[in-house]
Amino acid sequence: SIFKMEWRDKESDGETYIKINWEEEAAFRLLDSLKSNVPKASEAVYDYVKKYHLGHASSELRKSLQNDAEHAIRI
Repeated sequence: SIFKMEWRDKESDGETYIKINWEEEAAFRLLDSLKSNVPKASEAVYDYVKKYHLGHASSELRKSLQNDAEHAIRI
C-alpha cells in the first residue's frame, strides 16, 4: 500500500480528523514499475494499431485492384 490513512473521530467535539501519509519506498517501487512497463504497453498498442492499419490498408488495396480489374474486363 502506498498510502496510510489514519481516521480519528472525537465524539466530545464532533470533529473528525483524517491523516494521510505515503510510503516513499512503495511510491518508488510503483514509479520504477511504471518506468519499465509503460514502454512495453505502448509498444504493444503501437504493434496492434500497426497490424490493424496494415490489414485495413491491404483490404482496401485489394478491393480497389479487384474493382479496377473488373472494370477493365467490362471494357
